[in-house]
Amino acid sequence: MKRVAIIDCGTNTFNLLVADVSEEGDTTVIFKNKVPVKLAPSTTTNLIGKNRFARGVDALHVHLNNVTNMGVEIVRVFATSAIRKSDNGQEFVDFVKANLGLQIETISGDEEADLIFKGVQASVSHLTEPFAIMDIGGGSVEFIIGSGTKKLWQKSVDVGVSRLKGQFPPEDPMAEGTVLELKKYIDVELLEVYNKLKEHHVAHLIGASGSFDTIQQIVAPQSSAADGAVDTQQQPKCQEISRPAFEELRDRLLSSTLAQRVEIRGMLPMRADMINYAMVLFDCVLLQ
Repeated sequence: MKRVAIIDCGTNTFNLLVADVSEEGDTTVIFKNKVPVKLAPSTTTNLIGKNRFARGVDALHVHLNNVTNMGVEIVRVFATSAIRKSDNGQEFVDFVKANLGLQIETISGDEEADLIFKGVQASVSHLTEPFAIMDIGGGSVEFIIGSGTKKLWQKSVDVGVSRLKGQFPPEDPMAEGTVLELKKYIDVELLEVYNKLKEHHVAHLIGASGSFDTIQQIVAPQSSAADGAVDTQQQPKCQEISRPAFEELRDRLLSSTLAQRVEIRGMLPMRADMINYAMVLFDCVLLQ
């Protein structure tokens, strides 16, 4: 049995997962934690601000402390859209290496989609009809269409919630006109995705990201600490959410102020300013 840690350096959060892996390959997740970083590059310069470099290192310090305390033997650190797409992403990777001795592996959108598909396969294995996986990140959204254990199609699209917020700054609450403009933009960017959903007769939509975790926490609250640590014994691998329940939550969130969203049971404060962009993205795809 080996204890392994994965650190995912995302655009909005750096996520830690610790698991015990048997010689046969069986995996038991024993700890999860998320630390907000807001690493998204500027929409005008495409550079990650130097103050955010320090924020990222601070988040990695938090995760490394947990890794040390839990006796982890193997640590892998991956970076996705913000570091992959920004003009100074490699500079951040070098900064982390110099300050912490950690080697960050920056993966492509296709590699990210491959890993997402494998993760979902480990949690959802009962579906017999074609399904789509949607992973909403800060910089990009990954779409994967599959059937059984076979992956049929995948695409990474740069419409993550941080990018959308930069292009469509929100009112408080978000105005109906802004929502409509946002939907028009998303529909253009996701046209190929929509066509593929219809081509493959997709019957199920599976969410795999922090935004969907938040939706789950609000609709059916589980134990979760304010700092993002999760009780892995109480958190289900997968939970179905009905269309009416989603629509009720969508309307509630889109009509709320930031201060009101922060107070909603199950809402992590780090998600409150971005969740409405995720809801609009999800709604656009559901309408297909």
